[in-house]
Amino acid sequence: MSQKVVVVDCRAHLLGRLASYLAKELLNGRKVVCVRTEELNVSGSLFRNKYRF
Repeated sequence: MSQKVVVVDCRAHLLGRLASYLAKELLNGRKVVCVRTEELNVSGSLFRNKYRF
């Protein structure tokens, strides 16, 4: 039995929404490969984002 591999282009996606999608795929037992993660969008206030990450 072969596992499906999901390749996700992360360019211009919001971090939180993409994380929820990836979590669902991982819970379904699929392997996930994320490419171009340096171009993710992070929304919210700058201070709050710096505090979290």
